[in-house]
Amino acid sequence: MKKRTRYEILATILEVLKRHPRGCRLTRLSYGAEIPNDRTRKFLDILISNGLVMPSIEDASLYLITERGEDFLETYYKMISFLDLFDDDHET
Repeated sequence: MKKRTRYEILATILEVLKRHPRGCRLTRLSYGAEIPNDRTRKFLDILISNGLVMPSIEDASLYLITERGEDFLETYYKMISFLDLFDDDHET
């Protein structure tokens, strides 16, 4: 199994949040990203501090993706598609 990069894990967490517009708890994010709760918490802190995720106003144990988070995710996927153009598998 290929080791995921930090950015792949961050994108996966954002993707899980995007699929749950009413919010997710830490445990759901951990299962969705397939990483332990303690690591999920660290990545979640990074996402919150950069304005990509926020706690729900109604329930602080729920987390929501922000508009900036959705923009990041869209840009991340575009960048990955461009990088695939330079993948070694496409050599002539």
